[in-house]
Amino acid sequence: QVLQDIAAHLDRGYDYGYIKRPSATGKTVNYVAEVAALGIPALVLTPRVNLIRQTQKAFLDRRFFDFDPDEIGMYHSSLNEAEKIAALHAPVLITTFASYINLAKRRDISVKDRPIVILDEVHHARGDVVRPLVQELFGDAYVNGWTATDTFVTGQTIGHYLFNGVPP
Repeated sequence: QVLQDIAAHLDRGYDYGYIKRPSATGKTVNYVAEVAALGIPALVLTPRVNLIRQTQKAFLDRRFFDFDPDEIGMYHSSLNEAEKIAALHAPVLITTFASYINLAKRRDISVKDRPIVILDEVHHARGDVVRPLVQELFGDAYVNGWTATDTFVTGQTIGHYLFNGVPP
C-alpha cells in the first residue's frame, strides 16, 4: 500500500514529499523496498549514526532484498579515510544529515549521482542549516521523507515547513 501511495503521489506531479507512518510499522523496510524497486542509486540521510547501521542492516536483509554489501556505503565521522572514500563510491550511500551538510559544502557529493534521496526521521531536517540544503535537492532528485512525527509543538507540519505545503 505504501508503494502504491508513493506512485499516486508521483502521478499527481510531485517529485518530493513525505510519508507518515506510526513507529515500528516498517518505514525503513518500505523505503528500502522503494530503492530496490526503482533500481537506481540512492542517498539515505538519517539524524544519527546508529540509524545508519540499522538502515544498512535493512538493505542487507536477505529475507527481503538482494543487495550486495559493496553496494551499500555508510559514511560517518568515526570511519577512517579509506572507508569514507569507499562509501562515497557505493551506489547507495547512507549518512547523517550533519555529514551530508559537510559533504555538500565541500562538493564531495552530488545528487546527480544518486537521483533518489530518502530522508529518514525527516522531522529532524528542520534546522536552519539542514532545511535549505534539503530544499536545494528539489528538482534535481526525487526527495522522499519518512517520519512518525510530522507535527511540531507549534502545530506546523513537516509538509508545510520543509516540503512547501505538499501533503503526506
